[in-house]
Order: sequence, then structure tokens, then C-alpha cells
Amino acid sequence: MPRTTDLLFLEVGELDLETGVLSDATGTLARLTPKERGLLSYLSARPDEVISRESLLVDVWGYAPGVVSRAVDKTMARLRVKIERNPAEPDHLLGVHGEGYRFHARSSTAPGSQKVAPPWSRQELVAELGMQMAAAPGVWVLHGPGGVGKTWLARALQERYHTSRFVDLSTSNDSAEAEARITGVLDSAGRAAWSAACESLGDVLLVLDNTEQLESIGDIVASLTAPRLRLLVTSRHRPDYPATAVPVLPLAPEASRALLLQRAELDIDPLNAETVDAVVEWLDGLPLAIELAARRLRLCSISELRTRLDSRPGMLHDPSRSVRHQSLVSALKWSWDLLSPAAQNALAACSVFRGSFDLDAAEAVLGAADPLELLDMLSAASLISRLPESGRFRLHGAVTGFVAGEASPAVLSAATLKHAGWYALKARTWADGIRGQTSSSAWQRLDLERANLFAAFDTASASADAEVAVALSYALDPLLRTRGPTSRWIALCQSLVTLTQEASGELAGTARLHRGVQRLVGGEVRAAAADLRAALAAGRRSGEPTLTAMAAIRLAFVHGLLQEGNPAELLDEAHDLGVAHDLPRLQALALGDRGIYAWRSSDFAVAEQAFSDADRLFARTGDHVQRASTAVNRGHNARAMGSDDIAAAHFTLAVRLAEDCRYRRVSAVASLELGDIAMVRGELSRSALHFDAAFSHGIAIGSAELIGVVGVRRACLAIGHGKPALKTLQEALDKLVGIDTQAAEGSWLGLAIHAALLRRRRDPAAAGLLALARQASANPTITRVLDHPSDRIPSAHLDRGDCLRWQWVASQLADGVLA
Repeated sequence: MPRTTDLLFLEVGELDLETGVLSDATGTLARLTPKERGLLSYLSARPDEVISRESLLVDVWGYAPGVVSRAVDKTMARLRVKIERNPAEPDHLLGVHGEGYRFHARSSTAPGSQKVAPPWSRQELVAELGMQMAAAPGVWVLHGPGGVGKTWLARALQERYHTSRFVDLSTSNDSAEAEARITGVLDSAGRAAWSAACESLGDVLLVLDNTEQLESIGDIVASLTAPRLRLLVTSRHRPDYPATAVPVLPLAPEASRALLLQRAELDIDPLNAETVDAVVEWLDGLPLAIELAARRLRLCSISELRTRLDSRPGMLHDPSRSVRHQSLVSALKWSWDLLSPAAQNALAACSVFRGSFDLDAAEAVLGAADPLELLDMLSAASLISRLPESGRFRLHGAVTGFVAGEASPAVLSAATLKHAGWYALKARTWADGIRGQTSSSAWQRLDLERANLFAAFDTASASADAEVAVALSYALDPLLRTRGPTSRWIALCQSLVTLTQEASGELAGTARLHRGVQRLVGGEVRAAAADLRAALAAGRRSGEPTLTAMAAIRLAFVHGLLQEGNPAELLDEAHDLGVAHDLPRLQALALGDRGIYAWRSSDFAVAEQAFSDADRLFARTGDHVQRASTAVNRGHNARAMGSDDIAAAHFTLAVRLAEDCRYRRVSAVASLELGDIAMVRGELSRSALHFDAAFSHGIAIGSAELIGVVGVRRACLAIGHGKPALKTLQEALDKLVGIDTQAAEGSWLGLAIHAALLRRRRDPAAAGLLALARQASANPTITRVLDHPSDRIPSAHLDRGDCLRWQWVASQLADGVLA
């Protein structure tokens, strides 16, 4: 029947004082001899009490008083090796010079007390399975990947029984060896006598540990029968014989994090939380991997560990453990060697995926008519799992890196090319979906496939396959444009141009279009113009309507900024292409940019009508990205017409739509404007919240422009609170060096106002500010304004929102100083 056992909680793990088994979340660490167990039991029952050697010899060894012996010191030395992290600097078994020894407890359970289970202990699973096993005899199989903690769970269940037997079969490679070990543990006359031996033990739990290598395990299990026998088997393979299969899943992220930090004796507060999470994700919730990583964290930082894991998984190593569990590599090697050649090739093919993948992708890469059979083989071996929330598959732990060193290079190469080809085939379809009625689910799909899309693009780049790379860019470009990081977006666009430099027509034009838009967003207006002209020419030559129209729309916007060319003519061309080819999205984009052109020309009513018409078309197609952008434009236009209430409604809608599709840049711009409106109304706390939201988006996508503009607005807030702001302003403007966008333009003109005020007061800071602005600003209009600053705001170069902000800032300065 179940029993209650006192556990001793040590720094390295948990010790069962009755069985002498020391274990952690990965399994058994050590076994104590009866004398070692007796010594530790005696001392731990008297925590922090100094016990003399003489008392120990009498009470533990049973010697007569006055006997002199080194038995205590020798046993203590062996015990420290087994239970201390560092025997030379023990945590628990402390020597007191000239007096004896004392035991210092980290945490212990006295008889009858109740322990608080740590989050990684899986106590709920132990309790649930324990109740099942107590209800009736039977066979249970704990199955899961190597290092997931099956042995530890078996030990935890063993604690619930007065009578139990544990058979370690990890070194038994055939049925004869396994049968000999079971016979020895049961003290029986042979296999035929197993059942009688079990029956004589009464209510007994028999554990067969590590059985995945035994082909005859089903026959062995069938031979173990007794009326009150509970048989518990652990294996990396799902059972194919009659048994209750109990999958042992990796730890949840929270439990993994707690185990890592506890074992490494780290506090998460001073660490980079994102780096900790990245390490935890790489370790995949495997207690063995976490324990091994914690051991390394005694010698290196969490950041240093993370940078080395991908290229050096073998660094997670502990020679004191059993051979199979000395490292992640050895644990995976054991599972790999048990696979058939077909299963090894299937695992190699699956290893080219990044993150998770679905059945269609598996079928394309595995090249099998029925991939389910192969996936089932790998799932049965606990090397891949199916994610219940999405139904997708993923590899366990560090399998990807391990397989790269074991599998056939030819198999890996073929699978890699199939992977890139399949994702290139799907990329444009998925990208089209984000602009349709299935926008939300399409964005979710792109998020799920992000890592695979990048891996496929890397393959295309390495093989100089421009066609595959451009196909993949249809999905990757909107992902990076909306979510960032900006640095990755820049690299993608540059790679596309490099790959297509020998190409012509649509491929080269699409690459130049992507880079032109990226440069435009980054404030490189002249460079963007060159790319967009090349894209437009390529589109016209190839007769591709979407490329031509998109290039014309973006180039019209640039011409409007540079006040050159004929933007209206380009927008008419794009609109006519949309009508001729029944492409309503192109019509809507052209209408939206007509609105921007009208707004910049102060034709606010015309702009609002164009924006409204475009929004209706975008709403009809379900394009949340463009609806969010259009809402921002309508907000700017409403502010220009003097209606901040209507503007706030548009900006709020923009934030909601942008958050739906995680369009961070638009969400940041809308939050900036909402903060501006709140600021000039004197609602400084609300303004700060909006600016904080914009700043977090700027950090997430790595946009120096957004970070700089938010910094300028925060400087304005500081002025409103009567605090020094010059340093904040200068640091923010440093981020805007060389950036020529409308948002940056407003910031530079604000600087001109401050410089004018300082010059009027004969403040020496004025000259420094003007020199900084002249050197940094890329816009000749701004440079002219900075060279001739005045108290009057040059409204021709600012929208009404900018005017209101800087008028408000000027009023807040009053007779004070900026810094």
C-alpha cells in the first residue's frame, strides 16, 4: 500500500532517507550505502547541532564509549562526494574544528510535515497516476524523450509504496540480460518464477527502467503477472503492447525557468529576461538539459551560454552522470541508434524545419506518399511531438543540431532544397491572404511559418536562386515591414537586389520595389526614388500590372516629398491598371495616395474623400494593414482641418487595426499622435502612456527613427513638467541623424524653434544646437530654416499637429531655460 516517506531536500536534489536514493529532475544521481544513510539520517534529525565524533561512533556505529576510529571521517568524505555540489566547500555536512560535525539543511520535511512542491516536480502527475495505480493493479508505461525525467517520476511513484522493486535495464541490450536483472531483483528462480515472487511480495510496485532498446519488452511484461502487482515501465518509445501509456511531456516554460535559475543559483531580476527565455526555449523543457545548462552557468553568463548553444550543444556535459545522460548529445545518440535507417532519414528530413511544421509541409519535404507513418515512428520514439493547440509538429530539444552531425549530407541537402521550394510555392498565397477576408488567420499563418520562411530564404541565398528568393520575399517583406526587426528587413531587401542583379523583368523589379519601400520608410528618399524608378521601368517592360502600379504609387509619394515630377500622373496610371485588371487593392492604394497628395497640398476636403473611398475598398477586401495606414492618414488630415476629436477617433481605430495584425510601425505612429493630442490638452500622464507604447514598438522593430521621434516628444513632456530637457532632446535627435522623413522633419523644426528662443536669450547653447542640426539634417528645407531661425513657426513645412506641439512647447518654456 502507499506509504509516506520523509525527503531531505539538498542543493543537488532530493534524498529519500529510507531508500538512500538521491535524485533530481532528470533521475538518480547517487545511492547511499546503509552506513552513509544512517549517518545522514542521524545528523539531519538534529539540524545545526554539533555532534562529536565520539557520539556518532556510539549512536551510529554502535561502538563502545572510548573507542577511537577514523570511520566517521572516512564515511563523511564519501558522503560529501555523493551529496555535495562541491565536497571541498560543503553546503550541508559542515565540520566544526575540534568538536565534530553538524548538518545544515536547505529545506527538509520533518515527519508529518507537508512540503511545498517546486514548479518542476510534476506533483500533479504523480498524484493523478498514483491514484490510478492505487485503484487497481495493471501496467503503466512512462514514455517521453531522453532527459525528460521519466526515471525521476518512477522514483517519485515508488515512494508511495511500502514494498517496491526497481530494475535498471539501461545497460541490458538483449532479453537474456534483462531477464537476468529482473530475476536477481525479484530473488526468483528464473522467468517462470517471476509471478510467484511478485505475488509473495503482496502490494508491490515493480519498476522496469529504461527499456526502449529491448525488442522483447512486450513479452517480458506479459510474463510479469500477480494479483496485486503494479508494473511501471519507462521508455523513450510509446508502448506497442497492452498498457496504459502515460506521455511525460517537457516542462512548461515557467517551470523550466524556475528550475534553471534555482539550480544555477541565479536571480532573474539582474539578468536579461529575454535571454533567459531564449535559453529556456532552446532547452525545450528537458530537465536533463536544464540541469546540464545550470552547471555551465556557474562558469559563464546566461548571454555567453546562449551564444554558444547552437554551435556547441556538446558543452552541456557532466561526466559524473550515467553514460546515456552525460550530455544532450549522448542522450540523443542513444535514441538515434535505436532508429531504423528509414526513420533516421525521416528525422534528418524533419530537421531542416525551423520551429513547427504541418502535415502538408512534412509530405513535401519527406517525399513520402504517406508521411503519417514516418511521423508516427518518430513520435513513438519521442523525437517529435504534435502540438495539441495547433496540430503542428516539432522536433524535441537540440535534435536539429545533433542530426546535422549524424545524418547523410545527401539526405540533408535534398530535404533542404525541397523545404525551400515548398515554402516558396506557398509564400505568395499566404501573403495574398493577409490582404483579404481571411486576414487575421493569414497573419497567424505567417507568424507560425516565420522561422521556416527565413530558413528557406537562407537556402535560396546560399544557392543563388533568385526566383525562389523573390517568391519568399512576398511573405517575408510584409512580416518584417510590420513587425521588424528593421535590420533584418534592410538585409532582406539588399540580398534580393544582389541576387537579382543579373536578372531582368519582374524579378529584378520586385527586388528594387522592396528596397525602395524600405529606403523610403527609413528616410533615404533620394535612394528610394532611384530604386522605385528602376522598379517602375521593369514593371512596364514586363507588363506586370501589380509591380507597375505599386512602383508608380510609391514613386508618386516620393515625388510629392521631393516636390518634383508629376505625382498625379503616376497615381492615375496605377488606378487605371487596377481598373483594367480588376485589382481593387491597387485602386484603393492609388486613391489613398491621392489623399496624401491632396493633404500635402492643403486640399483637406479632397483628401478626406479620397481616404474614405480607399478605406471602403480596403474594408471590402479585409486588408487590415492598409486600413490601419489609411486611418493614420485620416487622423493627420483631421488634425489639419482643426478637429482633434475626429483625429483621435481615427488614430484609435488605427491602433486597434494595427494591433490586430501586429503592424508595429503604424501602431507606433498612431500612438505618437494620440500622445501629441493629449499633451497639448494638458493630459500629460495619458500622453506619457501613448509615448511609452510608441517607444516599445520602436524598440521591437529596431527603428532609430521611431525611437528618436519618441525621444523628442518625451523632451517636450519634460518641459511641460518643468524639468530639464536639453539632454533628452539632443540624445533623441542623435537617433535622427541622416533620416529625412516627415516625423524627423517635425523634430528638426522643433529644434529650430528652441535654438531661436535660446539665441534670443543669448544662451550659448544656441550655437551648439544650430551646428548639430545643420550637420545632421539631410533635408535642404530644414537646413534653410535652421540657418535663419525665427520665433515664427514655418507652417509650410509642418502639419497642424506639429505646429500645435511646438507652440505648446514654446508656451511652456516661458521665461525659463531649456536645460
